Amino acid sequence: MIAHFPLRRRVIQGALACVMLIVTGFASAQDPRAGMAQIAARDWLAKADSLDAPGSYAAAGGKFREPITLAQWSAAITQVRAPLGDVSQRAVVETAFDKVKSDAGADIEIVMLRFRTSFAKKADGTEVMTLEHEADGVWRVIGYEIR
Repeated sequence: MIAHFPLRRRVIQGALACVMLIVTGFASAQDPRAGMAQIAARDWLAKADSLDAPGSYAAAGGKFREPITLAQWSAAITQVRAPLGDVSQRAVVETAFDKVKSDAGADIEIVMLRFRTSFAKKADGTEVMTLEHEADGVWRVIGYEIR
């Protein structure tokens, strides 16, 4: 019985080492920008989920706020988001980066995130968000749509 203990320990250590290699491989395969953009999106979505129009408006990027006033955003979030109810599940299904040109000709980095979202009153929802990597280095929401 004692002779089997070191063998079993080596098997367990080998299995753990394989798991660590797999986990490390997955972690390093993801673009670090994706994690930052997803965190920013989820932080903003938490405000939208709680119908915090002033908070979500203030946290959005300039391109979100330019064409719409806080009063218009407040009306829109109440009209569109409130009837869906609480979020029961939300998962990122797509993260796509791109570079676009500003009106001044500068490169702007953006990311489109698509979430599969289950709301209390809409089980098969899709949320599509566009975030811009603004000059201060922060990802901010510039577009939001519920389908």
